[in-house]
Amino acid sequence: MKKLLLFLFLCSSLFATNKAPWFGNVWEAEWKTGYLYYHADTVGTANGSFDNTADNHTLRNSLALTLWPGWNLETELYLTHTNQISFTYEAALITGRYQWFDDITGDPLSLTTGVTLSFPGNRFTHNLHFYYIGDYNAEFHAAIGKEIPN
Repeated sequence: MKKLLLFLFLCSSLFATNKAPWFGNVWEAEWKTGYLYYHADTVGTANGSFDNTADNHTLRNSLALTLWPGWNLETELYLTHTNQISFTYEAALITGRYQWFDDITGDPLSLTTGVTLSFPGNRFTHNLHFYYIGDYNAEFHAAIGKEIPN
């Protein structure tokens, strides 16, 4: 049992941009911090795999705020240490979300849509172990949910 719990703990980052269809209370800040360790020996490409060892340590910080009923804003800062790059700025992200329906207030389900903009450091856009396609990145997302009381 201990090995299973250790395995589950080591395989999860315990942190991500909040994309749940529910928001916190209005003007109540939600602070999250997390740590992610990533190790890889090879990189897979369209032309095959090649050796490229990575031991990445990332400290992630997030501050989310529901500005008005139905509107949520989240900012994130990633600080990373790799084999080639000492502990420094990896990326800053900002997420804006709008809640179209809220099952807590009587709608049949909850629905939110949003966009996340990320601004990675230049060194991380050229590192194959990071998933940034350019100096500015955008991700559009939607979430649907329904709370079921016990």
